[in-house]
Amino acid sequence: MKTGIIYLFILTSFVMFGCSGVKEVSGNPSLYNTVWKLTVLNGKTVVPPAPDRDVTLIFSSVDNSVGGSASCNRFFGEVKIEGNSMQFGNLGMTKMNCDKMELEYQFIQAIHDIDTFSVDDQGLALYTAGKKVMEFVREEKK
Repeated sequence: MKTGIIYLFILTSFVMFGCSGVKEVSGNPSLYNTVWKLTVLNGKTVVPPAPDRDVTLIFSSVDNSVGGSASCNRFFGEVKIEGNSMQFGNLGMTKMNCDKMELEYQFIQAIHDIDTFSVDDQGLALYTAGKKVMEFVREEKK
């Protein structure tokens, strides 16, 4: 319940403040104020451990923050974006324990090393040292 309230607060703040500072990235579709759903991690198709446990990212242009779901737990922190460079910092997260947390562990480990990204009509890709590590698609509105 407590994590649901935290997630709702983060999501609400993105919605409330996001519209005033939406930025376009190099003429591509907006990176910001979109729920990005992880589809590929380390070259493997992602299969969430349960229907409601997708890994997601939401970037806010207002305060250079990022948040989302790591599958079991919610996370939040800072993101620095310049051109196609991207660095995550000061990440925090809830500490629930769920069954089948391997996807979460892999995601959290990989996100710390991200250094570049690309975004287009097909989705969002995150890279480490030139290697594509994660692929995301825009989450369909429910």
